[in-house]
Amino acid sequence: MAAAPVKLILGTDRSQMRAVIAEHRSSYADDAITVVAARAGTAGEVLAETMSMGLFAAERLYIVHGVDEWNAADVDAFLKWKGNPPPDVVMLLTAAELRSNSRLYKAFSGSSLIKVAAPADQRALEQWVSQRFTNAGAAVSRDVCTALVRIVGSDSLDRLQSDIDRLIAWAGGETITPAHVEALATPHVADEKVWALTDAWATRDRSQFMRMSQQLLEQGEEPFRLVVVLARHFRSLSDAVRLLGRTTPGQAMNQLVDSGTNKWVARRLIEQAQRLSQPRVDAAFARSVMLEAELKGASTLASGRIMGDRPAHHIVFHRALLELA
Repeated sequence: MAAAPVKLILGTDRSQMRAVIAEHRSSYADDAITVVAARAGTAGEVLAETMSMGLFAAERLYIVHGVDEWNAADVDAFLKWKGNPPPDVVMLLTAAELRSNSRLYKAFSGSSLIKVAAPADQRALEQWVSQRFTNAGAAVSRDVCTALVRIVGSDSLDRLQSDIDRLIAWAGGETITPAHVEALATPHVADEKVWALTDAWATRDRSQFMRMSQQLLEQGEEPFRLVVVLARHFRSLSDAVRLLGRTTPGQAMNQLVDSGTNKWVARRLIEQAQRLSQPRVDAAFARSVMLEAELKGASTLASGRIMGDRPAHHIVFHRALLELA
């Protein structure tokens, strides 16, 4: 029996990984696609499911995320399956990292191994940014790429891709300049600060929430930067709460991972979401989006320079935080 197509997508460039997966998914109807998150001890269950013939589709696509979580027994089961797979199954495995001498890595070569490694250094990262703009039909200067990496940071390709998309949508076909990047890009806020701040909000620790917000401002964080980060977080929390309304915490976390969320982030989102209601999260998201608009100029107060000894946009920011808390 001829081997069915089985590919491994390996690396930490999740945006490129999603593009590869999307290209494969486009050839299949939704009911012919199964997406699962790999966990230690689960390979046998996944592979057993592929052995049942599809009822309607000529071919079925199985996407298994995070196979670097598999243990030795899982790898044994997969390699045995790979030697004689069902003829109607196409399988994509994803992994962030595998040792080159591991049995799972050695099972793939040539076109069956797709590497999506993140850029190795600053210059490579700027080239990555430039290529993403080019892929979207927007030619930009090197100065634009340098400015975007400097502001957004180099630790998250997803954040860079998100800001690339925002800049392209805002420009509407016009030339993007470094000044536009300075005005519109979202500067990086350390993840641990965001989680500590939103944990205080989720537990209704109002004094801690306000105190930490003030500390972030004193450490040089800008109100606009913080509100964009909070808005994104509240939007992700809203998705997590909605999933919890339909399934168990474990299944909800798996669905977030399947959609491309980092496993650690998915776990933290579900932990927070279990303490929250849909109306509260959605209200917080709506207020944060409104605050973003106010800081961009929708508020006449925010456009002022100073109130007492504090910038006016700081006053607008704190007023909104008090409403959120």
